[in-house]
Amino acid sequence: MADFEIKIKGAHFLKNLSNLKEGHIRDGVRFGLLNYGNVLKKDVKKAILDKSKKTGIIYRVKTRSGNRRRHQASAPGEAPASISGNLQRSIGFDVKGVDLSFGYRVSAPYGKNLEVGELRGGGSPSSKRRPALEDAINRSEGDFKEFVGRGIHDKVVKKIQGGK
Repeated sequence: MADFEIKIKGAHFLKNLSNLKEGHIRDGVRFGLLNYGNVLKKDVKKAILDKSKKTGIIYRVKTRSGNRRRHQASAPGEAPASISGNLQRSIGFDVKGVDLSFGYRVSAPYGKNLEVGELRGGGSPSSKRRPALEDAINRSEGDFKEFVGRGIHDKVVKKIQGGK
């Protein structure tokens, strides 16, 4: 899926539920994970685009039309600042079974370097971390079980009421 991805651990408690013969339980888990993935994706994009939270250096960048504009970079520890929009467009997630993979797609291979801090040949960081994905997961940590629980509940209620 991605050049860099974070797999959501903690879905282990769901594996037993998803192995039940009742397909609506598994569908509920998947539905919850899809909703959770969408929330994470929106959160990361918002953090990248939020200029009020950037405290890095200000410099001029050249636009496609050849004009110059001011750009404020992110400081280490903040979500990356957006220049071209490529990074936030590359954010995606996949749900396979009851596993959620969340990360940057290949169109922004530098996403990994921003998230974990780029390592040079000797292993020393050449740039400081700007962990947008990890921060979004940490901010929504309590939501994970809620989304999955709500997904299971909704699918079970529909099944009981005779729907799909």
